[in-house]
Amino acid sequence: MFKRYKMTVVCILIAGCSSQTLPPYQADRAPESRDSYNGVTGVAQWQKDQSYLADKELTGKCELIRTRMIEAHLTENTKLLEKLSKESKDFCII
Repeated sequence: MFKRYKMTVVCILIAGCSSQTLPPYQADRAPESRDSYNGVTGVAQWQKDQSYLADKELTGKCELIRTRMIEAHLTENTKLLEKLSKESKDFCII
């Protein structure tokens, strides 16, 4: 009898927990910190976040290349400048 009672309580707790409405995503967090997406709205936000994060990564790489290009120009390192020029075409839009 006690076993059945225990099992019923567990089932009720599980059903109660699963019936809670989860937010689509963690709107109070930055895209870098979000780790939970739920439902169609959550999936749409996940796609936006992934696009934002990819763009941010490329922008960071471009800034690094441009900084190194300035250093190469100031030190008159033409080989490095040529190499960085080619790399900038891969990462920099403008």
